[in-house]
Amino acid sequence: MATDRVTVEDVAQLIRKQLGRKFPEGLELGPDSDLEGLGLSSLDQTEVFFAVEEKVGMELDPTAGADVTTIGELVGVVNSQIEQQRPQQPTAAS
Repeated sequence: MATDRVTVEDVAQLIRKQLGRKFPEGLELGPDSDLEGLGLSSLDQTEVFFAVEEKVGMELDPTAGADVTTIGELVGVVNSQIEQQRPQQPTAAS
């Protein structure tokens, strides 16, 4: 089932899973956490993006996520795309 939004914690969990044993013990992830600084290669970042797609249950534009550098930026890009792809609800007539 598709989700309404993705959170920083959602992405942080996916990063922890992607890095596995390479994830630094005790490291706290937040919106300003730098993806490259965490040790994510470009391939790892792509894998995280695909995992986010799976989590939200929709295909996202991969070029939109190409320039993100932090977890917060990735969350923003994903949530923006979710909003754009969500079927528009009819508005009630005044």
